[in-house]
Amino acid sequence: MSGRHARTRAKPDTQPADNTSLSPAGPWHPALGCVICHQPLPARHRFYCGEKCARAARRRNRRTGTDDYIRFIRRCLKALAERVGDCDLENLANMISLSADLDELTARAVWLLRKKHGYSWTDVGRALGVSRQAARQRWGRP
Repeated sequence: MSGRHARTRAKPDTQPADNTSLSPAGPWHPALGCVICHQPLPARHRFYCGEKCARAARRRNRRTGTDDYIRFIRRCLKALAERVGDCDLENLANMISLSADLDELTARAVWLLRKKHGYSWTDVGRALGVSRQAARQRWGRP
């Protein structure tokens, strides 16, 4: 496109995606230190003091998107319940099978959290409000 209706590309944001650490004086600035732990930044580091803080920021950003996605899925499941409740007896069994699928997918998510991201059974149990032993019994190896 050209002319007055041409779209302009937005400039890349120089501020980190994690915008939770704004100072009272204004937006985040490298002089304020690491975005996560607020320690002084080593030379040539722009936002995070090290890989640990960079991973924490990525986790925090994923969590925000995941919360929105979970709310969307809840709305879809409520709509499904309404549709099945409106005389759709044939799909009642399919709706019940979603429970087994959800259990299987939860076990997969726990496995990924533990193996790929290094969370312990204590971390998983704390996030779910159960003991580490209960979490390991439910989602550990069969």
